[in-house]
Amino acid sequence: MLPEDLSEMVIELTEDDLFSSDSALDSILDELRQRGARIAVDDAGAGYAGFTQLLRIRPNLIKLDRALVHGVSEDKYKAALIASFVSFARSIDALVCAEGIETLQDLRTLADLDVTYGQGYVLSPPARPWAEVDESAVASCYAAWQAALHGHAGGPATSSDGALERVAATIAQVRGPEEIASALGEATRDLGAERAALRLVTHDGSLTTVAGTPLTAGARLDANRPEFANAAGRLLVLPVEHGGLTYGVLELLAPEGRPWHRNEIHRARVVAQLFAPVLSGDAALRLVAA
Repeated sequence: MLPEDLSEMVIELTEDDLFSSDSALDSILDELRQRGARIAVDDAGAGYAGFTQLLRIRPNLIKLDRALVHGVSEDKYKAALIASFVSFARSIDALVCAEGIETLQDLRTLADLDVTYGQGYVLSPPARPWAEVDESAVASCYAAWQAALHGHAGGPATSSDGALERVAATIAQVRGPEEIASALGEATRDLGAERAALRLVTHDGSLTTVAGTPLTAGARLDANRPEFANAAGRLLVLPVEHGGLTYGVLELLAPEGRPWHRNEIHRARVVAQLFAPVLSGDAALRLVAA
């Protein structure tokens, strides 16, 4: 018989539990939650433990199937799916555990994706009593954490947030006209745009291109449209603002056959504002002179 206080207990649901359509399972889980237990769903991503079951169970811990975890460091599709589980878990105040981690490369990638817990031989083989985590695994995770903390992460960014951080770092390093094209290229890749242009508003209100090829025919900032944004179809034109003033515009062209989505527009707005220091103050004077 279970004690009344289950605050230290995790109840893990397996395949047989998840296949059950018996409504009694839902009432049992509700009672367990009321008594403090945390609910874990095993083998998420294996097919049967998909998002439908996750919505039904409302778990506190989502355990990712080893088939999804294995090789994630070299598979962007697996990484993207794991990122979606992490995002879902974060939104419902749950945690994610990856099962079957066998390489340090996969461990590092999972850590970069904000997977909270891990199981697998790279950490430690099964043993009693509780086994110590392998020192190389500890060192790898700690090094990744230190790199994120100090902004020194190397290699391709795994998470969306990590990619945006790299774009911000590249733009922040711009010191003159010769570096702006590289920063714009980094932003273009991050946003998935086919082409991009950064244009500066000069003292008389006209637009001068500082990087890329203009995507619009506009030669002046349209004062009647302060947001200066057009998300109809592939073209997106966003203001670069600072201190209540518009210093330029970021023009972006999406790949053929796809319009800009809302979350992409929000991200593009963030990137546009990152260029504000480049187009304001002394930096702007150097760009115009060039």
